[in-house]
Amino acid sequence: MGSYEQSETFLLEALDIDEKALGKDHPNYAGNLHSLVPIYTGTMERYEKAEALYLEVGAILKKAFGEAHPEYARSLANLAAVYESTGRYEKAERLYLDVKAIWSNALGELHPYYARSLYSLAALYWMLGDDEKAALFFEQASAIERILLVRASHHLSEREMAAYANTFAQRQGLSLSFTHSKRRLAKSNYDDALFYKGFLLNATQHVGRLAVAEPASRDIYHRLKGYHRRLAAEYAKPVAERQNTGELEEKANALEKELARTVAGFGEALRQVTWQEVQAALQEGEAAVEFIHYQYHGPAPADSILYAAFVLRPGDEQPHFVPLFEEKMLGSLFPSKDEAQAGTFLTQAYASRGITPTPRNDYPNLYELVWQPLDSLLAGAKTVYASPSGLLHRINLGAVMTDSSLPFVSFHRLVRLNSTRQLAFRNPQPAMANHQHPIFATLYGGIYYNMDSLAIAGANRDYGAGSNSLEAFSFVMLGEDRAEAEGEPEAWGPLPGAAEEVAKIAELLRVGGGQANVLAGFAATEESFKQLGRDKPSPRILHLATHGFFYPDPAEYRNSSPSEEVGGAGELSSYPTIP
Repeated sequence: MGSYEQSETFLLEALDIDEKALGKDHPNYAGNLHSLVPIYTGTMERYEKAEALYLEVGAILKKAFGEAHPEYARSLANLAAVYESTGRYEKAERLYLDVKAIWSNALGELHPYYARSLYSLAALYWMLGDDEKAALFFEQASAIERILLVRASHHLSEREMAAYANTFAQRQGLSLSFTHSKRRLAKSNYDDALFYKGFLLNATQHVGRLAVAEPASRDIYHRLKGYHRRLAAEYAKPVAERQNTGELEEKANALEKELARTVAGFGEALRQVTWQEVQAALQEGEAAVEFIHYQYHGPAPADSILYAAFVLRPGDEQPHFVPLFEEKMLGSLFPSKDEAQAGTFLTQAYASRGITPTPRNDYPNLYELVWQPLDSLLAGAKTVYASPSGLLHRINLGAVMTDSSLPFVSFHRLVRLNSTRQLAFRNPQPAMANHQHPIFATLYGGIYYNMDSLAIAGANRDYGAGSNSLEAFSFVMLGEDRAEAEGEPEAWGPLPGAAEEVAKIAELLRVGGGQANVLAGFAATEESFKQLGRDKPSPRILHLATHGFFYPDPAEYRNSSPSEEVGGAGELSSYPTIP
């Protein structure tokens, strides 16, 4: 709450009680001393008092547990941070090295505390200008963190995993900032990006869904999670106190192999991918672009969120790291909901510099932000596989106009991926179909958006649904005054070319031996979409040729009345629409 003086008063009272009840040599007394430090360093900036407190805490823990104990090392790490903050770098280095040695011996090198000591040393050496040592410790730390996160993914809940992954992303920002500044560690950083975006955010959830699909595999998977929970409890202990880890690891590995053998896709989802595997999957005339964003550190954390790209081509000795822009520069191209003419803003943002003035003359347009810095690396690439990040998910990357007054896709075939990790699993020569497994696609296009209730009810008759669900959707999409919106068909008329688009795709699929179900006009309803995969297998390909729009922020919507947040159709323009 920011009431630091009041907090200090209560902590001092607690210390007085501990001293009388337990004595000054008790670890509880040391714990309350430790709690005082953030008050002094965070707000009062009384580093001398913080130093004295950490020295006292260290002396108590050393006497209580000995110099080899992890808690004693933690007090040394905190003291080293004070020395680093006050410019006493030699003292900080000496203590950080002692901490690293203690945690290595007491907890092992596959422990979060040990990884933290490596990051601390890496940041310190970066500050001191010793780039070789900094790069070495950054690389070692990120490799350990990936192993720890994979372990954690086996037993943590989704919420716990998200919190743990967030710490990894923050430390990844420190490492990426070093690469930004020194142009080093591109290989390790790309592997981190493949792990974080490809495996951690997608594959770990996929693993669970695959494993519980069948009763037999579900039982094996739950036993596997049990072993991993027991292993996690043992790994958290000092090395000398751990029991039966070898036996538990053997049992867990055996169950994992069983799932990989019996559950299709399980082994693939668990597999870690390196930049070399992505490169090996690229053919001549192809390039992979992994976009990333991160908080900048210099090495102290800053407020700036930076974007960059890893570019990888066949034959490259390593990925190319290309800094791009600061997030506020891209954000400026998206107007707030209070700004009018959102469509004009975005049209100008996509346009080349020579055609239309940009929305804000002091910022570049999309091409100058996103693609122009990569032009020389993509010059010979006929196909570009791109994985967006952050605000780039809101951009139609292929529609960005180049300086030649033609969109990016006029020069490159653009394939959008969740992560370039996916390239390592692709079949280089996929067959359109075979006699046993033809490709089946469902295609939506030429949709009628302004349908009255009678038309909606008729379209949904086959799905056993009336108009209620679609009416509710239309309320959020078009606002309360839906009748007024229907009186202005130009607001949500059919998307030009969409009907022809899905018809052409259907024709191409049929020629190749596939099957296509086209839903257009009145047949393209929300209920038809919700029925996909219920009565028959889900389509291999789902293609939506439709308008794009953004909902209001869910938190804002919940905290305001509908009349304040969702207006008539005219207010749709206040939320950016991507061409």
